[in-house]
Amino acid sequence: MNVEKEEVGFYGFIEGEKVKNKPIVEKNSFAKFDYKTPNHEFSWGELSQDFNKLFNINGGK
Repeated sequence: MNVEKEEVGFYGFIEGEKVKNKPIVEKNSFAKFDYKTPNHEFSWGELSQDFNKLFNINGGK
């Protein structure tokens, strides 16, 4: 989130089936900072940018 530009970057999304297979981590593996809450991490290549699929995940509802 860029407060100065008042914008939020969105790099993609990942589906729940893939999320549940990823380990929960408490420390960022790249920058080594602690997460405030447990988190999942994904590589850039795993994130989908198929926005038609995103907006129709539940039949567009």
